[in-house]
Amino acid sequence: MEDLEVKTMHVFISRALQKILREAPKKHTQLRQACVEVIEELKRNGAESFPPPDLSQETYPEVPRTPSLDRIPGSPAGSQAPSEPQASASAAPAAGPAAAAEGTDAAPSDPSNSGEVDEGEAAAKAALAAASAAETVLGGQMLSPDAEEMERRMSGMALAEPPAPVSSVGETLHVSGTDRYFVPLRLACESKLPRIMEVALHCIQKLILYGYVRGKEVSVGKVKKSMMDVVMETVCTCKDQEDEAVQLQIVKAVLTAVTSTVAAVHDTTLLLAVKTCFYIYLVSKSSTIQSTANATLTQMLNVVFQRLELSNAPPVIQRDAFLVFRSLCKLSMKPLPEPLPSDDSIELRSKLLSLQLLNSIIQSSGATFRSGEKFIWAIRQYLCLSLLKNGVSPIAAILQLSLDIFVTLIRFFKAHLKSEIGVFFSNILLRILESSNSSGQQKLLTVQSLRVLVREPQLIVDLFLNYDCDLEGKGIFTATCDDLSRLTLSSVSLTESSEQEATLKTLALETLVNISDSMVQWEREGRELTRELSNRVSEAADAQPPHSPRDGNHSSAASEVGVNGAEPAATAAPTSSAIVPAAREEGDDVDFEAMFHRKHEVHEGVVKFNMKPKRGIKYLKDVCGLEDNPKAIAKFLLETEGLDKRAVGDYLGEGEDFSKQVLYAYVDMIDFGGLTFDAALRKFLSHFWLPGEAQKIDRMMEKFAERYCSQNNDSGIFANADAAYVLAYSLIMLNTDAHSAQIKKKMTQEEFVKMNRGINDSKDLPTPFLEQSYQAITTNEIKIKDDGMSRESTTMSRPSKSKLFHMESAIMVKESQEAFKLKARKKSVYHSSRNVEHVRPMFEASWCALLAACSSVMEDTRDDLSEPVIALTLRGFANGVHIAAEFGMCTERDAFVTMLAKYTYLESAKTMGRRNIEAFKTLVTIALSDGNVLGSSWAQVLKCLSEFHRLHMIGTGAKTDGHLFFPGASAAACAICAPGANNGDAAPSTPSSAGATPPSGASAQGKLQGAGSSSTRHAIMLQPARSRTHTRDNELAAVEMANSHTMVDQVDVVAIDRIFSNSTYLGADAIVVFVTHLCMVSREELEYPTDPQVYSLQKIVEVAYYNMPRVRLVWARIWEVLGEFFTEVGQHRNLSIAMYAVDSLRQLAAKFLEKGELLNYQFQREFLKPFQDLMAATASLEIKDLILNCLGHMIQSRASSIRSGWSSLYKVFELAAYDRAPTIARTGYDLVCSTIGEDSSQHLRDHHVSCVACVIAYVRQEHHESIALSACDTLLLCVKLLHDVEPAELRDAAATFSPAAPSAAATDADAADLPAHERLWWALVECLSSSVRDDARLAVRTAALKALSDVFAAELREGGALGGPFGVRVFRELGLAMMDGALLRDAENALSPAQIEWVQDTGLAVVSGLERALCAAYAMLADELDDLIALLVRCLHQRQHGGLAHVAAESLLHLVRETGANFSQETWASICHELKSCFEAKGDAEAAVHEAGGASMAVSPEGGECGLIREVSLKVEAEAPEGSGPHELQVLMLSTVFQLLQSMHSSMKLADVDGLLNSMHAMYEKANRVLQDALSDEVAEEEQPSESALAEASHLKLESMSFYLQILFPLYARLESAASVPAKNAEPPALGSEEHTLLIAAAVEYRLVSFSLHVLRDFLKLREVAQANPADGARAQLASRALRELEPTVVTLLQGLLSFHEWQFAKHLPAFYPLFVDLMHCDSKEIRGVLREVFSQRVGLILQQQQA
Repeated sequence: MEDLEVKTMHVFISRALQKILREAPKKHTQLRQACVEVIEELKRNGAESFPPPDLSQETYPEVPRTPSLDRIPGSPAGSQAPSEPQASASAAPAAGPAAAAEGTDAAPSDPSNSGEVDEGEAAAKAALAAASAAETVLGGQMLSPDAEEMERRMSGMALAEPPAPVSSVGETLHVSGTDRYFVPLRLACESKLPRIMEVALHCIQKLILYGYVRGKEVSVGKVKKSMMDVVMETVCTCKDQEDEAVQLQIVKAVLTAVTSTVAAVHDTTLLLAVKTCFYIYLVSKSSTIQSTANATLTQMLNVVFQRLELSNAPPVIQRDAFLVFRSLCKLSMKPLPEPLPSDDSIELRSKLLSLQLLNSIIQSSGATFRSGEKFIWAIRQYLCLSLLKNGVSPIAAILQLSLDIFVTLIRFFKAHLKSEIGVFFSNILLRILESSNSSGQQKLLTVQSLRVLVREPQLIVDLFLNYDCDLEGKGIFTATCDDLSRLTLSSVSLTESSEQEATLKTLALETLVNISDSMVQWEREGRELTRELSNRVSEAADAQPPHSPRDGNHSSAASEVGVNGAEPAATAAPTSSAIVPAAREEGDDVDFEAMFHRKHEVHEGVVKFNMKPKRGIKYLKDVCGLEDNPKAIAKFLLETEGLDKRAVGDYLGEGEDFSKQVLYAYVDMIDFGGLTFDAALRKFLSHFWLPGEAQKIDRMMEKFAERYCSQNNDSGIFANADAAYVLAYSLIMLNTDAHSAQIKKKMTQEEFVKMNRGINDSKDLPTPFLEQSYQAITTNEIKIKDDGMSRESTTMSRPSKSKLFHMESAIMVKESQEAFKLKARKKSVYHSSRNVEHVRPMFEASWCALLAACSSVMEDTRDDLSEPVIALTLRGFANGVHIAAEFGMCTERDAFVTMLAKYTYLESAKTMGRRNIEAFKTLVTIALSDGNVLGSSWAQVLKCLSEFHRLHMIGTGAKTDGHLFFPGASAAACAICAPGANNGDAAPSTPSSAGATPPSGASAQGKLQGAGSSSTRHAIMLQPARSRTHTRDNELAAVEMANSHTMVDQVDVVAIDRIFSNSTYLGADAIVVFVTHLCMVSREELEYPTDPQVYSLQKIVEVAYYNMPRVRLVWARIWEVLGEFFTEVGQHRNLSIAMYAVDSLRQLAAKFLEKGELLNYQFQREFLKPFQDLMAATASLEIKDLILNCLGHMIQSRASSIRSGWSSLYKVFELAAYDRAPTIARTGYDLVCSTIGEDSSQHLRDHHVSCVACVIAYVRQEHHESIALSACDTLLLCVKLLHDVEPAELRDAAATFSPAAPSAAATDADAADLPAHERLWWALVECLSSSVRDDARLAVRTAALKALSDVFAAELREGGALGGPFGVRVFRELGLAMMDGALLRDAENALSPAQIEWVQDTGLAVVSGLERALCAAYAMLADELDDLIALLVRCLHQRQHGGLAHVAAESLLHLVRETGANFSQETWASICHELKSCFEAKGDAEAAVHEAGGASMAVSPEGGECGLIREVSLKVEAEAPEGSGPHELQVLMLSTVFQLLQSMHSSMKLADVDGLLNSMHAMYEKANRVLQDALSDEVAEEEQPSESALAEASHLKLESMSFYLQILFPLYARLESAASVPAKNAEPPALGSEEHTLLIAAAVEYRLVSFSLHVLRDFLKLREVAQANPADGARAQLASRALRELEPTVVTLLQGLLSFHEWQFAKHLPAFYPLFVDLMHCDSKEIRGVLREVFSQRVGLILQQQQA
């Protein structure tokens, strides 16, 4: 302190004492004497009387100080007063919330002031009573022993209660030093003189302010006290003075003392200071003093609790804060008198002030107070109880303050008060909202508090996690949303005035929307935080080694944490183990969403249990994981809220064994220890209703008695459980008797005692015990408490409702206190999370409430809805859409968007208002902001945009699309427009009113309607879907006109256009969904028969243009949708629309071609594919022609840019090939030809396969022969072009070639394993092959065969395209296969006329061509020789077409001549085997004829018999010699074998030669046998062969003899006399060697000789027959004819014998000589002539040699 200040202090005290001395009456001698002594001392010592205080001994560090009292308005001049730092603290207490003052008993007023009571004596007495009550609370016993012990355990420090204050007034004060100057000031304060007291108090305040009052001990009488305590007692004893100046000085002094940094004010003194200010506030009549006292209290409490927050605050500081806080809590719990006091009553003001101060403490509290265990305990024990009692107050101010405190507690103490917050929410706040008896003001204040709470996103998320996801807690978040929605929707009067009710509903809606705001905000902040953390993790990952996956789980901002670092997963599980908790996520985090759903399932189980207990238990076991054991079920029944007590009683009373076990477990869980018998019974029956059946009650009472006796054995009342059982029954009967209105005569106490005599093991129970039980039951009925008040009070007047709510509030408070006690035993963990995904279950729980509330506002029929309410409602819609869309909640999202679209009135015939316009704007805003996640909701948005466009066109006077596409129908519709609408607008017409026929098939409008698509038109667009009268049409037109002008004036079209232009910002999935639904809306637009719209179709093209820069992967998905759409629209029944769609497709395709395409990509093919699909689907020639023209234009202008698109182009041209219309086919073919030329390899690149496939299609098509012929030539041109293409360039073959014809498809499937280039050639050859085989047109077959021959000639060779194994396969599977349809493997079936015609026209050339092709490429096709020979042999087998057999024989001979030298032995064996089989087949046929007894050899195919086929081809008949028949085929075979043996015998094995010779000989034998049978006498006449058969047999015999001899003679001639023939057992000589030839010649010798002898003998035999039977004319004639026919053969045979070598002739002459002699007698000159030569040249010579 400065010297100047010391001197000033000296002068100030001197003058003050002098003033006191002047003012003090003479009777106050002690006061005057003390003043004189001090004044004299001051004069003696001067300034040294006040040495500077030792500031180094400061008790407290400096804390922030509030402004001094000088600036309090209205304070006396020169005075000082504290200014409340917060606005609410300095306000009049009436403006704050209310609280309750303690006690109403009047306290005796101070005797010294008895003469100063004015006419306000009553008010003063009341003030004194209230002050006394406050003094009782603030200065009385503060802690009960139990509470003190609890406090000691919590804080670890002894909190001994301060001793009761002992007044030092009147006691002698022993002081020294500067403290002695306090003595006259103390006496002045005790003088009760206001003027003197004011001066003294002012001096005391200065002494305290400057540090001259310390905490040293002084003696007051016999008591040792702190000087500060003495000073504070002195100051506070002045509080009874009503003088405002004195009261002001008291307040200043108290504030200075409490806020002093050098003097300690603790414990009782601190409470005294608070009590004094509190008292002054209550009793003062001056608003200035009241405000000052209020501000002083607030400032003192701020200082006390700010000191608490200082580091290392001593225990005494914590004790001070604890005591003050607890005292205020108790003061706030004092009940108000009945009836309720007025607003200016002392009791009410006391309660309000205490609550206001508590609110100030809670709001300004720091970390120490918020986390200190002792303070948390105090809040639970005192403040929460105060909130329970005051939270149901009907006084608005009290309720408001209570709610403010509760809101503050949730903000700062939610982690410590989880159970208490849940109880207060569910039992107080929500009950107020739900109760029909609570006042409108209570509901309004409650909703206001909720509105404050829900504005904090983290807070509502935590509420949801801790209560809605807790199996044992009530779903606070869900219930709050439901109650708010119910308030908004309620049609019942909720308040006392309509204005207040409107305010309440608006406030409820605002709160509900604020909840959605908070969820949106929290979701966005969470995602932003997640992105930031991801970026940080990515940066850290770049700089550090990667962590394990498990470590990564802890880096997320979405982790859940419990209070005080507790592990949530370990402690958050519900204490009830009856229900299995939901499965947790991987790791230790709690899966809150699963817990929420499990809680919902449990709720469903409770509902089912209340309806059917057994069914409910089964559901809980199956779905909720309820353990299937009696203990678990009993625990569930005992602890689960919401169970109907009747249902519980019924289930427990069941007689089944399992139900009995549940009952026993249930009773064993209830604690009856230490309770009286009636209290235990009352507790037992409070859990359920007793069932009505006596047996069930008996079981329950039996178990109850057993449980009670086991827990109360030491009571000594009951000898056994039977006694308790009987008494329990007696008490139940007594309860019914005493409280039933139907029983008139009640049981007396004596009767009750008498009734229960002897039940205690044959002894009596104590009479006092029975009497006590009797009184307990009769005075307090045993019943289950009601869960709520009757709802019938909703129509009662306010007094009745107030009474009912008073009763209801008492129940609410009682239940809440019980819940506090119950939950205090359970350990709960508060969870907090930043996981964004928690919003999903939150919205799942609240979306119905939000949607219902917002919808109710939009459906309100009132026109006076304010713009803020409309904006609020639409914000709720927007939030709902955003949340649902962000989390993929499709049902919820679609519900919000659908309802919002509904309220635009765009889809109804209603007049639009402001709310509807705003709804449409909101829908547009949603589309712009949440387009990425709208999903299927885009459909509703785009429908509204489409309808808006239509109305906009009407409003602006533009022509609608209906005018463009149906001008006649639109003109007819104009006739029914409203008068005056002459601006060209037309109301949409119905189909029945259309005056023009739709073009090109549009008359079949029922086509789409029949498909069921157009029936939905009226639900999507504002177009009438049924016939209307003219009046109705006029009304609709008028409404649409009004709506259109409204939309034009108020809606910004640019914003709508931004929806489509901003589609470039949509994600990959979102743009696909957007385009999909845009196409869907466009379909619906175009479905309406007479008024289609192309708005969406135009937008599709725009969107496609906007999104051109997207990556190809995304575009492929988009184009998949667009392609299907354009394909469908291109088939529209309205030709104009279809052509519009095709033109739009052309524009997009042209735009795509501008982008170009790199090699190996296929995107061009995909975006041109719609042309292909549309070409295949449409039946319109105009559309097909337009498609071809569009593609032709592309080829002309963009051929160099086309890459993979060639594939789709050729597919379109390929489809055109099969069109029946010549113009389409010709146009397509011309386009194909335009792409094939010398430079085609440059632009076709790797699409030659597609080109060839397209040309193949034109070859295959069946409708246009000229085009097919030209296509064959074009195909040869393709062959020339492909010859120079490297196989590696044909990369797209496997991907692009897909044959159009079924046969080609099958063949292509067979060639699927081939490489790309081989597949191309395969397809080409297969096309020509199938055309040759299957085409019905001769010219096409001929052209195709010629082309195929050219291809084989050019490429079927080593080094050619058909070289190697591939060529072999082509020749086998495609070349040889051409004859499959013309040849039958089953001889029993005949060729059809078509097959015969094909063989005649084409087959002959095919056989010859195949044989020539194999000869040309024999080196490569040698393996196919056997197959070709088999084919030729099959041709030889054919009996219906001789020409085929001739060609086959010629081909076989040519094949042998050209390639026989290279035949292997196996090949020759095969040839011989096949030829022998031919002979055998024919032999079998002849045998069958022979066995038939000469029946005709031409058996019909139906007969099923094997015989010679009579029909032969015309060619064979023309070339055959005169008189020949079907045996020509056998002759052909003989000729073939003859030529084969003649030219190739040296290459054959001996066995093969013998086999063929045997076949020829067998043919002869069979024919000869027929003749012999005809000449025989043993054969019956009816069995004789016919003339034709004889003729055929005769001719065949001669031919076979001729060929047989012609081959035998030359072979035998090879055998020389000196030749060495290998032995039979020797090694066979090599084929073609001389030895092999000699071996054959030797083998032929016996065959030749024997056959020659046979022929000669046969000739002689015929001669005998002809000469010996002249009577038998037929046989003679037959023999004669046979002789004549045989003569040339005999001549030839004799000439052959004549040509024998000499040794050969000599060797066999003995056998022939007799025959020669016999032949000399024949009539034939030729024979005799040859014989003459034989005898002269050979026989005679041999005879001469023998004679010589």
